[in-house]
Amino acid sequence: MVVKTHFLSSLFPEELNAEIVSKSRGPIANANNNFQWGLYNGLRNFFPELYLINLPNIGAYPIRYTKVSCPGAIIKKDSLIIGESIPFINLLFFKHYFKYLKVLGKIEKIIQNGMQDKHIFFTYDLYPPFLKALLKCKKKYPDVKIFICLIVPDLHGNTGRREGFISKVIFKKESKDILNAYAGIDSFVFLSKYMADVIPVNIKPWVVVEGIFEGRTNNIEYQKTPEKNCTLFYSGALDERNGVLNLLQAFSLIKDDRYRLVICGDGELRTTILDQARNDSRIIYMGQIARDLVIELQQKATLLINPRIPDHEFTQYSFPSKTMEYLASGTPTLMYVLKGVPEEYYNYCFSLQDSSIEILKDKIVEICNMENKCRIERGREAKLFILNNKLPKSQCELIFNMIEKVGFLNENID
Repeated sequence: MVVKTHFLSSLFPEELNAEIVSKSRGPIANANNNFQWGLYNGLRNFFPELYLINLPNIGAYPIRYTKVSCPGAIIKKDSLIIGESIPFINLLFFKHYFKYLKVLGKIEKIIQNGMQDKHIFFTYDLYPPFLKALLKCKKKYPDVKIFICLIVPDLHGNTGRREGFISKVIFKKESKDILNAYAGIDSFVFLSKYMADVIPVNIKPWVVVEGIFEGRTNNIEYQKTPEKNCTLFYSGALDERNGVLNLLQAFSLIKDDRYRLVICGDGELRTTILDQARNDSRIIYMGQIARDLVIELQQKATLLINPRIPDHEFTQYSFPSKTMEYLASGTPTLMYVLKGVPEEYYNYCFSLQDSSIEILKDKIVEICNMENKCRIERGREAKLFILNNKLPKSQCELIFNMIEKVGFLNENID
């Protein structure tokens, strides 16, 4: 009995990336895209035939996307076909239904062509179209051995949602669909151990993979900003819940002209940041820029800052993706102590527990006034920690071991 493996994803294939970027309005889900590629590349070490079934996570037409449809594509890596991105109608309020029909048809075809095989479906996110399609096929083909591993990057509703009657109706329906789907899930991958307190795992196996670093760094030792200056850097979603407003307020309390604040990304605070930059020439807003440039800017900075504060409940159920990227840059990082971040990370960064603006300002100044070699050494230790422990293969080995322990990979176990 052959074990076939599939990954239901919402990533951006290289074949479609340029179109997705050019047609999108507002923030693009880069963090989710990077994490999914990390998962795929890591899992391929243990499941070499892993096949992508992909529907990109893009905004809906006409508000957040300029095209009413998303094209399909054959996904390749090193000239080999590794999956397919399925085309779909991307119309506001209706795109989830179109996605459901598309992915349902694909899964049914896979099962019908392998009725005697075992099938492992890794599925990313609490996404109703994927979950409903998988559960329908599992019920429709009870004699086929199907194992579903659900990867949960965020709890439903934790990333914010639009207000309005229709949006609330949709959210309520999605919540019901997700709750009904849990019974058919066979294992879970969480970003935080606290997710297991609110998702009904019962006795099913689960494992924590808080993130994956793809190793997209380099050994170039960029010339650091001259010691007379201190360049602070933030990249990511520009919204209040991520602490960006606090960072701006803390920076405004630093009157020293030697300081610079470089911000990259997009979001609801974009206009606020532009206004601040007009009034303070030390603030440099770069907008949403290419990942390679973000990495270069990280490595050139004096201090990287993740201003997300621990005051919000959602922080215990999430792991800021920039944490790994920041630490892997080799530049020292300042962040708050968040429940969703494993304790081991705080051995390799500067940290805060008090969320007051004044304390943040004082800590920034304290770090920037440190002897340069002390900051550099902290950054180097952090980089080694990530490269030695958080690359795709080592993180996805945790998932493989969980599935292997269940026994589904054993050909003699039904």
